[in-house]
Amino acid sequence: MSKTRRLETERRYAREQHNKVLYQVLELEEHMGIAKRWTPATSEYVETVRYISERRYHQALNNLQRLVTQRLFELHRLNLSGIGSNFPPLSYLCSNVGLGYKARTHLAKSLQTRCKAIRNATEAYNRAAQSLNPPRPPLDWAQVSRYSFLEEFNLLRNTQHDISKAPWADPVICETIKRFFRVRRAREEIQRCNIEIRRLLTSISDEAQHYSNILEVLAEQKNPIFGAVNEYCVRRRRVNALLSGQIQQLFDLDGFTGDRTVGCRKGGQAVLRDEGLGYNCTDDDDDAEGEEADDIENDQIDGILDFVASL
Repeated sequence: MSKTRRLETERRYAREQHNKVLYQVLELEEHMGIAKRWTPATSEYVETVRYISERRYHQALNNLQRLVTQRLFELHRLNLSGIGSNFPPLSYLCSNVGLGYKARTHLAKSLQTRCKAIRNATEAYNRAAQSLNPPRPPLDWAQVSRYSFLEEFNLLRNTQHDISKAPWADPVICETIKRFFRVRRAREEIQRCNIEIRRLLTSISDEAQHYSNILEVLAEQKNPIFGAVNEYCVRRRRVNALLSGQIQQLFDLDGFTGDRTVGCRKGGQAVLRDEGLGYNCTDDDDDAEGEEADDIENDQIDGILDFVASL
């Protein structure tokens, strides 16, 4: 009796739902001016079913593309692109010193959650792809998990707005654009290197003069730390000699566009090597530069003290 009453209640509920849906269908037919109700053989019915299937397919594809793109950007953020299909352990993520601990932990958890979401989205995509006429080929989860660069995943493939015929979608044009921007970045890097090379050359020259002055003063005072300081200066000069040789190799390049002369550090004391005359590059209005020079000298003194302490 209990089972019969339950079935009767379900039948009555289904009948009420049927009447409600039928009433909505009648209103829709009246609103759209449909005089004859569609059947599975009607062309409009077939076209609507096809549209619904394609819409579900595009929604599943867009969702999968969104998740894969987010995962790839997170991998690039962690500098983990191209490490393979297996997700790296948290210890490997924590060893990446490019991010803070909280940021690495948050991204690690997000990636683990994202992998599960991508697997579910892949299954939804395959179901939607099979409902099309003709069915689209299924997408393998192992293949999706191995994507490590954005260019390996065709974001705009089979989307609702097909732009695969656009000029920039041509592989030749795409590669040309990539090389164009690489050349631009290389030119910017050359300008940056020219500045850093001259800074390094200036630092080596100023450091050599600074060590000579210190050793001269210690020798006149017959200071007992003269030997330790001299040994420290010898080591530093040997390193600077190697760096100077590499800088000279850069100067000898045919395409070198930088300045080959020794510069003057702003806020510091330099010497004119050609004439043997001293000149001051101090800017009285720039106290910050003077403080920076003092910090550099303090760091050099601290290095000498550490060297003496380690003897």
